[in-house]
This record gives sequence, C-alpha cells and structure tokens, in this order.
Amino acid sequence: MGEGQVNSSVNNGRLIYPSHPDLFQAPVWVGTIENYILYNIRATGMETHGLNIGKLKDCAFVNILFSQTGRRPESMLGGNFDHVLMWHMTYLGGFTWYGTENYRNFSARNNIFAGFYAAPNNVPLAMAVAEAFMTNNHFLEPTNAHSNAFMAGTNSTLGLVEFTDIKALIFNPANGLLNRITTPIIPADLEGRAINPGGAIGALQQL
Repeated sequence: MGEGQVNSSVNNGRLIYPSHPDLFQAPVWVGTIENYILYNIRATGMETHGLNIGKLKDCAFVNILFSQTGRRPESMLGGNFDHVLMWHMTYLGGFTWYGTENYRNFSARNNIFAGFYAAPNNVPLAMAVAEAFMTNNHFLEPTNAHSNAFMAGTNSTLGLVEFTDIKALIFNPANGLLNRITTPIIPADLEGRAINPGGAIGALQQL
C-alpha cells in the first residue's frame, strides 16, 4: 500500500535553529522509501528545506510549487532512485546533488528549477545522470556563489523568466516557459487547468 500527500498547501514555513524542517524528508539513513506520492502541493514563502531525499523506489513528485524567502537552505538529492518521477514542478530553490549512483528509471521532466549543484568531484557523474534522465526543464540564472552550478539534461533552457506576480505569490508563467509541451504527460496543473499541446512547463499554466 502506498502513502503520500495530495492537494495540500503551506505558507511561511520557518527555519528556527536547531530544528531542521523539510517539506518532505527521506534521509538516506532510514533506508529506501517506497510507494510514496506528493501530488498538487503548494508551499510558498518558505525558509525551510524542500525535498531532502535519499533512497527512493516507486515514488512520484508531481505538480509541486515550492518557493523560498529569507534564509534559503537548499534541498538535497541522494542516489539510489528506482522508478522515480519528478514532473511539472516549479521548484524555486536549489538542489544539491550529494549522491549520483544507482539511478534507474528516473524521470525529471517539464520542471522549472532554480538550479542544480554538485560537489566538484560529483559534477561529471551528475551531468551523466542528468543527460540520461532529465529532459525539457528550465533552470533560472544562478543567483548565489556556487561556481559549480550547471544546467542539466536534454532540451533544457537557462535564464530568468517572468511570473505573474511573485510578491503576491502568483507563480503562473508570463513568458519564457510557454509552448514547451508537445505531448502532455499529466492532464492538469496544480490549479486544475488543462495541460494541452503548446502549454507551459512547471506546476502552473498561464493565466
């Protein structure tokens, strides 16, 4: 039997040390997390980590909007992914790749990411994983001091984009992300708008 979180929202999550909150946490030391789904999740104005995940099997992260403010701890990806989907996320926080081994049947597709990072010795392996499993994603221009930021995968783009109204936490795309869908892989976005050919990548379609 699977578990998960569906159609949920949180705003203004705070990082108060020494606590270590995450939107979703599956650390490596707990073993493999199986059959877990996060679908239609809105988390805005967050100071927390987002996805902090280690070993996964048969898991999906779809239609997730995650934005950070103030202190910006990064999210982390470990290795050992087997049948894992990351589709149509608007993920405005950075990912650090701290594990790059044993990726099987992993798909990261039609997402918007702030950036992907890896330790210098992990960059070649991270790039190889990305080329094999990541496609049609958009990466924002790096805004921090990471010298090892990279744009990952095939058919990906890099650069700043406009959202409808970031101050009002309205993250529907205004430009730069449209006309990126040829064949929809999910029926609707986070707000229930149909995703059609010619639609936008990310968790939200154009207003």
